[in-house]
Amino acid sequence: MRIVINCVGWSEYIRGVDRYFSELLRSLLKIDSRNEYFVFIGSWQKYFKDMENHNNVRLISVQWSSMRLLRNIWHGFVFPFMAKRLAPDVIHLPNTMPLFFRVCPTVCTIHDLLEYTFPETFGFIQTRMRKMIVRFQTRNADRIIAVSDLAKDSIVDILRVPVSKMRVIYSGVNQEKFKYDKIAPRRIQEVFAIQKKYILFVGILEKKKNLNGLIKAYSMLPDLLKSKYQLVIAGRTDNAFQSARSLVEQLYLKNHVIFLNQVEDNLELLYQGASLFVLPSFYEGFGLPVFEAIASGLPVVVSNRVAVAKKLLGCCEIIDPFKPEDIADKILLLLKDKKLRQRYITDGMKRIARFTWDTCAKESLRIYRECAEITNRKYKNCN
Repeated sequence: MRIVINCVGWSEYIRGVDRYFSELLRSLLKIDSRNEYFVFIGSWQKYFKDMENHNNVRLISVQWSSMRLLRNIWHGFVFPFMAKRLAPDVIHLPNTMPLFFRVCPTVCTIHDLLEYTFPETFGFIQTRMRKMIVRFQTRNADRIIAVSDLAKDSIVDILRVPVSKMRVIYSGVNQEKFKYDKIAPRRIQEVFAIQKKYILFVGILEKKKNLNGLIKAYSMLPDLLKSKYQLVIAGRTDNAFQSARSLVEQLYLKNHVIFLNQVEDNLELLYQGASLFVLPSFYEGFGLPVFEAIASGLPVVVSNRVAVAKKLLGCCEIIDPFKPEDIADKILLLLKDKKLRQRYITDGMKRIARFTWDTCAKESLRIYRECAEITNRKYKNCN
């Protein structure tokens, strides 16, 4: 098969969906040397460069506009014609992208429906635009990959997509990169200037992440624990940063809370040095940082609105994100109960062992074949 994948990201910052692009492609090339891959990337996406060594992949770099409207025009109208020239058997759009018409059998991955479930993430115009885009995408795709059962249920319930179109493929975790390695505190001090033990959050600082709830919960911890453990909030600043920083000042926590912006190059180190990981989001279609934290040997406190929470019952603390006191209680529990911490670490690492990118790639490849075979007769002009 000739497989075209549109991996052109929306920004230079590496988000969870960008890791999905790169890890999926890396595993596809690892397990599959027969099919040809034509991968569109942005000129700034340097993390794809190591894949050029494979004989069955061609990276097609494109320039980018800073205007969101022009980006959508490129995805919706320019990309299909560029892809068609490559005579693909199947196209994969691994994120929410315009799909106004098909040029061959098409697979789409939908990570969440934030434009419906948490529209505060976007402005009014962007929300309306994304709703239109995702409706066209789900209507025109031949197969839709949801990254979790929660994401699948949202797509079926909100957009009325036939279940027969849907496939659920959980993402994996790079267990070669994210692994338990007890490092010296001096290394953390050198790289991040963190002087104490710390509770960690990783993610873009946007409203759905519930940073204010986390900060309020941290403020409720006993003073002795706050003097021992700092709160590290790591991720690119977005629409929740100013509010979070103001709350830190209001609660007199400036000496206790650290904001780190660009951490991607040393992300595994940041996990390895932490004492506890917390993801208190109001909504996550998957929740990849939870898997990364567990693989790094951390006990986890996670929101019941995060998709992977259901897969981790019995090996993490699950909280109600709307109750800061619940978050505080669960943090306090895991900081004080060493036996429970160790049990969660051991059981969590066993639980996530089956979530690998190789498995994700094998199941995705099976859908490519299924999509191409079932719909091949409808798209004779594709080849």
